[in-house]
Amino acid sequence: MAYPKMLPVVSFDAEACRSLSGYHDHLQSGMQEGGHLFSLKEWVSKQFARCLKITALLHLCEHGVSEPITALEAEKGAVIASWFENQAEQAIGELSESPLQQNALYLLGKIEKISSSSVSKSEVLRRCSKFTASELEEPLQLLEDMNYIKIESIKQDKGRPRERIFINPILKK
Repeated sequence: MAYPKMLPVVSFDAEACRSLSGYHDHLQSGMQEGGHLFSLKEWVSKQFARCLKITALLHLCEHGVSEPITALEAEKGAVIASWFENQAEQAIGELSESPLQQNALYLLGKIEKISSSSVSKSEVLRRCSKFTASELEEPLQLLEDMNYIKIESIKQDKGRPRERIFINPILKK
């Protein structure tokens, strides 16, 4: 089999770059001492490159090199790369028995059953009656770190801001 002498070069649109930048930041913070990826630091140091390769391959399956990679394709690549993170964590075994991971998986199961694209934090608390509001914080943060959800504060006319949880649309597919 003859291989091409010139490999295709793909480009990213601005939104895709911002999306991938968020994933890169997630990896960097996870590798810091005390971060959830610290024990996998050597493996994770190559994870962003894997994410870029996955994203480019997804793009090339449907488009030519003349079209830039979009934010949606970048998000799909990051979700697949996150799956590899989860697999690596479980293979190492450090988080497989962690109560935090068990709670995050329980929450994820409840969140995946929600039909809308976002939910209030109080609704999640109602659906997960085994948790108090303070006990939700760490598992929700872990799910956000893994790009399953995004937590945003929504300003109210009166009172303190409400937190809204936006569910990664790829989980809905």
